[in-house]
Amino acid sequence: MSKADSISFHSWRATGFSGEVLSSEPVLKELRDFVNDGYMRLARGGIEVGGVLFGERQDNKIWVEAWRPIACEHSKGPSFDLSEKDLIGLERMLSEAAADHSLAQLEVVGWFVSHTRSEIHLRPEELTFWNQHFGKDWQVALVLKPARFQPVRAGYFFRNDLGQIHVHASVEEFTLPADGNKQRAENNPLQPIPQRGGTAVVPALERWTPAVTIESPPLPEVEETRLVAERAELRSPQKRRRAWGMFFSIIAGALLGSIVRIGLVYYWDTHPDSLGLKLNGQATELLVQWDREQIRQLNGQSGEITISEDNRTLVKAIDGEALLLGTFAYQTQAADVKVRLRVFREGHVAVVESARFLTTPPPPPPPPAEAVVKAPASRGSERRKGR
Repeated sequence: MSKADSISFHSWRATGFSGEVLSSEPVLKELRDFVNDGYMRLARGGIEVGGVLFGERQDNKIWVEAWRPIACEHSKGPSFDLSEKDLIGLERMLSEAAADHSLAQLEVVGWFVSHTRSEIHLRPEELTFWNQHFGKDWQVALVLKPARFQPVRAGYFFRNDLGQIHVHASVEEFTLPADGNKQRAENNPLQPIPQRGGTAVVPALERWTPAVTIESPPLPEVEETRLVAERAELRSPQKRRRAWGMFFSIIAGALLGSIVRIGLVYYWDTHPDSLGLKLNGQATELLVQWDREQIRQLNGQSGEITISEDNRTLVKAIDGEALLLGTFAYQTQAADVKVRLRVFREGHVAVVESARFLTTPPPPPPPPAEAVVKAPASRGSERRKGR
């Protein structure tokens, strides 16, 4: 075994999976912290992260012993959607893994991704990514679901004997306990297993330390008498009501201050200065423009333009460089066009601004002039003219 015998592993088995996934306890803790950190980077939903799982495979057992993050610039938003630059970095990282001494004698056994805005399942683009980069029939995928003030939920995905994948949900979910959560082993679907040397290791999450009792030295007799008198005075109803009133006043003031502070922070975070969205154009040519300096001040990382006209809607993702250009051209097909610009910022909520463009129809052509027909003169009038 490439790792020290003191490391404990947790077993994962599922119906339809003929093998067993044995996850290193330190790796599970590091993955828990990694996905929680991504979840807290944005106010609403955070960002999704992913990485590669390294380990060993023996018979029908997969040992997960290390991991490496996959760099994602999130050019298309907070989802874990790799760009061409990200994919090049992934291929370079996989090719350089053999030279990494900490990954000696280990191979790629799968990959993982966090879902911050959806449940534990595999999206179509994630299934394509899995087949393209982790195409061996035994390599697994791990989806983790962080939540605020809750343990991280997770589930493995695998290919069965027919090469099929149950993508709608993990066959068997499990939870990674939060820091300081002393769960009993029988309540956790991840159970400690014996090491390869045959010695059972109790996971660190299950260890506990007995409480230490500290005995205080006896108080002098005069000091003890004074304390008894003070306690007797505080037991009077008037003192007790005053103390409770002061306590509730402090609590109410602290809560009110926190609510006002949170409200102000949220308001200024969701009501920044205008993005300067403007629409200009003639006929079918529409030019969408915004304030580039405002984008720099907001530290915009990427953006998204949504254009709606009649029954047609176009959603265009914008990377950081295109966002700083401050312009986008579009061929319209209707007289009424609605445009919405959304700017994503690291550590803050997205900024959204909308505008509407109405094309003035050309004036109708003037009606054709009526021809004036001259009536022929009557015979009587001709006779009078001859006279």
